[in-house]
Amino acid sequence: MSGDFQIGDRVTQYGDHNIGINRGQQHTDAAAALRSLVTAVQLLRDQAPVEDRPALNDALRTIEAGQDAPRGALRRALATISGIAVMIGEVGGPVVEAVQGVKAVLGI
Repeated sequence: MSGDFQIGDRVTQYGDHNIGINRGQQHTDAAAALRSLVTAVQLLRDQAPVEDRPALNDALRTIEAGQDAPRGALRRALATISGIAVMIGEVGGPVVEAVQGVKAVLGI
């Protein structure tokens, strides 16, 4: 097989007595995950390039509608937010993590 296609976790462990991956910090309810994402996006918005802010604002409106938003619209909003966060760089890391949390809770 060629390429670097990865599904699932990539884990590197150092030292002895490793017992596993701690997943206890992920949200288990959608409302909490969505609130965390909204907060993270609001903090990122001020650091985003001016030309990206309208897209963030539109996506944020969809996210704020929560589970009442159409599933396709919610998925597109998450993709938009995640893409902008990745382009911004390291500062966007918490937003990308929050998007992943929402995706996991909502099964998107």
